[in-house]
Amino acid sequence: RRLGYEMQPRDVFNYQTIGRLSEAISSRSASLVISEQGILTGFSGLLPVQQWFLQKDQLNYNHFNQSVLLGIDKNIEPSQIEQALAFITDQHDALRFRYFRKEGEWHQEYGMHKSGLIKEDLQSIPPESLGAVIEEICTNNQAGLDLEKGQLVNSVWMQTPVHELKNRLLIVVHHLAIDGVSWRILLEELELLLGEIAAGVLYEPGSKKTSYRQWYQTLENYGQSKALLSQLDYWKKAVTGSHPLPVDKLFNGPAKISEMADLNVQLSIKKTGLLLHKVPRVYHTEINDILLAALAQAITGWTKQNSITIGLEGHGREEMSKKVNTTRTIGWFTSLYPLQLVVQNNMEAGELIKSIKEQLRQVPEKGIGFGVLKYINKEIALQGPDEWEIIFNYLGQLDNVIHLSSLFSLVGESSGSGRSKDLLINEKLSVNAYVQGGSLVLDFNYSTLHFDKKTMDKLAGSYLELLEQLIDHCIVQQRSGLIYTPSDYGLGEDISYQELDKFLEDDVDDNTLSF
Repeated sequence: RRLGYEMQPRDVFNYQTIGRLSEAISSRSASLVISEQGILTGFSGLLPVQQWFLQKDQLNYNHFNQSVLLGIDKNIEPSQIEQALAFITDQHDALRFRYFRKEGEWHQEYGMHKSGLIKEDLQSIPPESLGAVIEEICTNNQAGLDLEKGQLVNSVWMQTPVHELKNRLLIVVHHLAIDGVSWRILLEELELLLGEIAAGVLYEPGSKKTSYRQWYQTLENYGQSKALLSQLDYWKKAVTGSHPLPVDKLFNGPAKISEMADLNVQLSIKKTGLLLHKVPRVYHTEINDILLAALAQAITGWTKQNSITIGLEGHGREEMSKKVNTTRTIGWFTSLYPLQLVVQNNMEAGELIKSIKEQLRQVPEKGIGFGVLKYINKEIALQGPDEWEIIFNYLGQLDNVIHLSSLFSLVGESSGSGRSKDLLINEKLSVNAYVQGGSLVLDFNYSTLHFDKKTMDKLAGSYLELLEQLIDHCIVQQRSGLIYTPSDYGLGEDISYQELDKFLEDDVDDNTLSF
């Protein structure tokens, strides 16, 4: 990509000789991708997820961050880190956005603010106090961003005592400018830059890809397409008929961050490996299908309803056009949309997987259209508060980039709270799933104003148990053969999985055939 060539993993399978692969790559003109070069200025429209956040009546919009705390090689000088981060801020214009309100409306424009590297000398801190001091520094810098000034990034280099193998590097970015995919981009580029700076090599970044502003324009154009407008009936149905979660305590209104609690359960490393590498091929599923199947069964078992409405998060970087490429663009792209899942009583594992898989395949364009219709088109039928009380997000394998790094490592200290304690949370429960250290972690963040801990303990335990049962079922099923459903044949809108099962199971009597 840095040299101007584009190749996707699927190309290796589609063009199975070096000659054909070379020809295919050469035939793609990098100039086809719309892009903006140089230091961008001017305004950009707010993406749906940004509007979703900024339209909330919050006391502190500035403290809503994502962060990473890394161990960093002691041979890396702070001046080198500062140089690399300045380069990244120039290259990724969304890290320089500033925000302001005018006549009650939020606006987003490219600014020129560049955050320097804060340096902390911790060499004299005794071992027993080091962790607490690092966490205090992190906490203080989490609260130091300013949207109106365009200060979206805080970076802190901490020089640790000699007994520590690594120094520490904290990077805090306001969520309006970053998401999970963006962190992978940022950390990969940071390591590459530090390596080249240390070696005295002049870094050549290549041309920029589609800018955040151009992605907004792409969604704006998509909002006028027949393909999107035809989805309106689907989304009208999706925002109606949700069932409230059963609560232990009666309380009206949202909870603050300070009134939320966390509960974690983990899948074993062995079963996590099966989930990642063996399970998806059995029913031709994604990992998300299996996670949502277990969640839907756990929730409906708790609520005693046969359906549940979930606010589902996706990466949001859908392939809208061959002229658009956001694979190296930093920003908040997340799509968030209502998902209604139906679970019939006493469904066996295989039936549940097929049912949830097919329901997910019915979601148009992986849900990206909902935000466009609601926040860009301003469709009246979709306005109003969120219809869900629970949010789910599968974040993937968070530590992949770190494990592959020669300069960075994971550390045990906390990076501090990324959200203000006064931030209001409309959903009563959020479930984040991610793989860390080889194990799937299920993080239940719940409102203590609505739920007792014992209720969440029971729900989390049920979810984990059901997930293990689905994994075990898939491992047994693969010995008998792989299972196909209508969406595998492009028939998801034409027949049910039950009809396909019956068709595939029926024996053909050769004597009844005539030609």
